[in-house]
Amino acid sequence: MGKVLELKSSKPPKVTRDTVQLWRFSQQIDSLIQEAVVETNLSADEVAAVLAHRLGTLIATSENSEVLREFCERVVGRQSAS
Repeated sequence: MGKVLELKSSKPPKVTRDTVQLWRFSQQIDSLIQEAVVETNLSADEVAAVLAHRLGTLIATSENSEVLREFCERVVGRQSAS
């Protein structure tokens, strides 16, 4: 599993092959979420619950699961507060 990208800097990260792949992956996730909510009429709560379940399973496979879980909790807290 790859390293967690630190999001502390206010300047954008250097564009690398990895960051482009992560951006594309992010866009694919966004498309799936949009399709689930808009086209299939699933609620945002239902989609979030499925994503949380899948994320928890993915985190459990990490060699640094505790650090990754704490990082994800901070990100979710910041994103959901905005």
